[in-house]
Amino acid sequence: MSIEKINPYDYAGGQFTAGLDYVAAELPVDPTIDDLRDKVVEYIEDTFFTEGEESDMPGFVENRIQSIIPSVINSYRKSAIQNGQVHFDGAQTMFIREMLGSIFSVPVKSVEQRLSDIEDKLDCSNLNSEQSAPLFMAISVGKAANEYWLNEIGTPTNWTTYLDSSEAINYMNFAYWVETAMEGTLLGYSQLDSKVHNPDVISNLSATFGLISAIGGAIGLNASKLVFDVIPKVRCH
Repeated sequence: MSIEKINPYDYAGGQFTAGLDYVAAELPVDPTIDDLRDKVVEYIEDTFFTEGEESDMPGFVENRIQSIIPSVINSYRKSAIQNGQVHFDGAQTMFIREMLGSIFSVPVKSVEQRLSDIEDKLDCSNLNSEQSAPLFMAISVGKAANEYWLNEIGTPTNWTTYLDSSEAINYMNFAYWVETAMEGTLLGYSQLDSKVHNPDVISNLSATFGLISAIGGAIGLNASKLVFDVIPKVRCH
């Protein structure tokens, strides 16, 4: 039996959609950005740092997670990835542009296939594991977002309050929802710096903090798109 491809972060999509469900269920009426941030932090703590009823999330990690949501939203509004303000190299940027842009050029029913095609291309590329990690995370989240929002449009459950009453308008917005899920993943991952990568600073958390930041960024930005209709600013010259 041959193995066609392996996405080492295939499970990230499920963590992302579980986070969307949590946020949708817990947000108060007329939520603020602070409310959204708090619910994402609660989900991250419950998912990654809690055993039984005890949380072992270090305080400095909580502070980092608290800052991820507003930082990701600000970066999205400034089109930071598109303007080269996020530190991805040239090879990564080629994949990112294809990932974020090409889903707008295919029918809704073909978005999953397009992401799978990019995943195949990434799998056989010359990118090393460090370069490909955030890209595989984003694709996993994008594929999960594709299924999640198609289901919500077809039979609204968690996000009824924020979906348009017109199914046609929701389908028009669909690609933007998938795109912000992936862009949030990449922007969340990019919040890491050299100190966070240093195993002397966070020891056994160093291998997972990139994923945690990515999932937090994906949930935060994707939910912000629905709840607050966050859009990129017009570029200043």
